[in-house]
Amino acid sequence: MKNKLIVKVLLLYLIFSCLTGLLIVCIKNTYIKKSIITSSAKKLYDQANSVSKFVEEYDFNYISDYKDHDFELQNISSYLGSDIIILSKGCFVCYDSRGLFKVGDNITEFKESYFGTNHYTIGDFYQVMPKNTISVMAPIIKGMNTIGYVTVHLPESSLKTNLSLVMKEVWQLYGVMEFLAFLCILIFHFYTHPKLDKISKASKEFAKGNLHFGKINVNSKDEIGEIGQNLDIMASKLIDNEEYQNKFIANISHDFRSPLTSIKGYLQAMQDGTIPPELMPKYLDIVLNETNRLTKLTNNLLTINAWDNNGRELNLTTFNINDVIRQTLETFKGSCDKKNIHFNLTVKNQNYPVTADRDRISQVIYNLVDNAIKFSHNDSTVYLSITDNYEKVSITIRDTGIGIPKDSQLKIWDRFYKNDLSRGKDKTGSGLGLAIVKDIINAHQENIICQSKEGEGTSFTFTLPLAK
Repeated sequence: MKNKLIVKVLLLYLIFSCLTGLLIVCIKNTYIKKSIITSSAKKLYDQANSVSKFVEEYDFNYISDYKDHDFELQNISSYLGSDIIILSKGCFVCYDSRGLFKVGDNITEFKESYFGTNHYTIGDFYQVMPKNTISVMAPIIKGMNTIGYVTVHLPESSLKTNLSLVMKEVWQLYGVMEFLAFLCILIFHFYTHPKLDKISKASKEFAKGNLHFGKINVNSKDEIGEIGQNLDIMASKLIDNEEYQNKFIANISHDFRSPLTSIKGYLQAMQDGTIPPELMPKYLDIVLNETNRLTKLTNNLLTINAWDNNGRELNLTTFNINDVIRQTLETFKGSCDKKNIHFNLTVKNQNYPVTADRDRISQVIYNLVDNAIKFSHNDSTVYLSITDNYEKVSITIRDTGIGIPKDSQLKIWDRFYKNDLSRGKDKTGSGLGLAIVKDIINAHQENIICQSKEGEGTSFTFTLPLAK
């Protein structure tokens, strides 16, 4: 992965460098060259104004007046490095430092508009200069009148030196920036490579199923660190799921094997005559109880499977919770008669309309009452109460049975969990009932609490929203 990534980054860097270099070449003949010409034209215009002041100072009125100052004007031209042509008001040539015109020649085509609004133009200046000559013009003013013009000319080719110097600086700056960019890429690569390498190795191990590869330990507060932390969390959850699945299979195997072994043993004993005919009804009841145990376990497993796969969907309706509780209690008549257990139901109002999933809440009440009966002593009472508090209804189911040890009260909601006290008492339980109860109440976004004291009994209280 590291080679592919760095190659892609370097390729992107080279493409960017080439495009940047091409951009510099393109702007060379547009913006840079134009900027140099504009700057040079401004300097030439300043020079033309200086010559105009010089001419005004010596009060040159006639063509012959310039002849006496040829030497001075020639020195100025040499110093400025440009050609100077001075014209009188009638456009007669008074002075030409290069000798392209004769003194007295008349340039009838000369117009101030030739130089445009920028006071300069590029051309051959009436076919006497090279084609790419920068020409500027400044008027010679005497009093309030224009008595002539000073034109200064500079071949564009003479700007190549300036252009070369500017381009040299541009390319040097470009080289420095490219070097710094390449350095940043290297630093970024050596900063991210070890972390990405760790993540790559860990992900390959996870893909192979080696979830115990170890933590990635990418300690950085950025996206790479976040990916590493998420992979660590994912591996941890997968390990937990794996352990849960192993525990799930072990518990299911045990819970299925025990009743099946009993059923098989009793049926074989009946078949080979070990159990006499007069005792068969007794053992048929045992087989029937074990079958009911398997049915209950299977139903709980199907409930959990459907509950997990359907995303805990609820069919919310409005119903009277009192009716659901009374109907559920009727199903336990047989179990209560065997242990001589009675129900004590206390309700504040006869009608408590709640908004919930009726079937799921009925299952919650069934599981809680079933547990209360299962862990209650013979000749005891199971207490149920329904009260309202603002917008909620509270349902409490309390027994006076064996209770739950304090260190087990947080674990009772785990699937397949059975505390040591319940193992001897709960012969038919699967450890799924309270897990289902917790899931259903949580799906309703309500609360359920357990209060228990060992040897004195247990109470479960959950809430439901009153219908508006």
